[in-house]
Amino acid sequence: MDPGELHRNVEGRRFGHPLIYAERMGSTNDRCLELLEAGSPEGTLVICEEQTHGRGRRARQWSSPPRLGITMTLLLRPSLPATSAPLLAFAAAVGMAGALEKALERPVRIKWPNDLLIDGRKVAGFLAEGRGGTSRPAAVVGVGLNVNHQESDFPPEIRDRVTSLRLASGRLWDRSLLVTQLLARWEEEHEALEAGGSAQICSRWERLSYLLPGDRVRVDLEGTARTGRYLGLGPAGELRIEENGGGPVSFSFGEVARVRGE
Repeated sequence: MDPGELHRNVEGRRFGHPLIYAERMGSTNDRCLELLEAGSPEGTLVICEEQTHGRGRRARQWSSPPRLGITMTLLLRPSLPATSAPLLAFAAAVGMAGALEKALERPVRIKWPNDLLIDGRKVAGFLAEGRGGTSRPAAVVGVGLNVNHQESDFPPEIRDRVTSLRLASGRLWDRSLLVTQLLARWEEEHEALEAGGSAQICSRWERLSYLLPGDRVRVDLEGTARTGRYLGLGPAGELRIEENGGGPVSFSFGEVARVRGE
C-alpha cells in the first residue's frame, strides 16, 4: 500500500482520519484500543502491512502475511446506546460485503456473526472490542481481508476453508484503492445505523446472510452444541433458532454451521 495515497484518499472524511500506518505491528486492535483510551477521535484508523500477533474471535490467531491483505482497525464513538455496541461490526460487515460485491460482480455473503464468504469460503473476518463504563459505546472494529493471497500463502490446515479476492477473481488488486472503497461503504452503513437504529441494519444484514430462514443449523458454544431451525436475528444482532420440541432461543456468541441433509 502507498501511505501517501492512503492519507490523501481519507483526508477530510469521517472514517480513516487521522490515519496511523505502519509496516509492522503486533495487533492493530491493540494499538487502536490504546488510542481509544488516550482519547483519539472517532474515525481514527490503524493499518499495517504485517501483523505479528493478530487475533480473531475466540482468541484464534489471524494469519496475515506481509503485503498481501488488508489489516486495519477503526475507532468508533457512535451516538448510540451501549446496548447497540454489537451492531457496530454488523455495519462494517454489511458495508464491506456491498463494496466487494460491486467490485467482484458476484455474491459476497455474511456468516454470523461477522465473517465474509465467497463461494462458502472465508475471505474476511471482523473483531469488535470495546470499553465499558459509559452509557454510550466506545469500540474498535478490526478487519482482516484476504486480498492478493494465493493458495500457498495460507497455512495448509485452512486452505480448504479460505479464499482471497485474487483467487476469486483471477487478478491482482490495488489495496490502497480498495481501502478507500471499503471505508466509504462502511461509513455509509454506520451512519445509517446511527440514524435508523438496529432494525434497518439487521434487515440489510439478513439479506446478505448465507443462511435462510428455516435452514437447519448447529450452534457450537465452547463445549456444547444446540441445533434447530434458523429464525433470523434478534434486535441486537443475536442469532435466533427454534430448537426441536422447544421455542425460540437466542445466542450472542458461538459458531454457527448449516446442517446438511436434513
